[in-house]
Amino acid sequence: MDVFEFFNAIDENKIRAFVVDNQEENLFLEFKTMSSADFASRDDRRNFAKAISGYANSSGGMIVWA
Repeated sequence: MDVFEFFNAIDENKIRAFVVDNQEENLFLEFKTMSSADFASRDDRRNFAKAISGYANSSGGMIVWA
């Protein structure tokens, strides 16, 4: 399965199931925890930039922020 097939197979219920089922991260899926809901934290912005950069330099993927 490539990243496009993976992304197209995902909906909100599937994302919720990832969290409930403790889905492991993989090549196309990464989980992050935000420290503030308004994305005001410098650490949140840094983590976001690193995750985006990592996927930009690979096949792509999905980041689930909770």
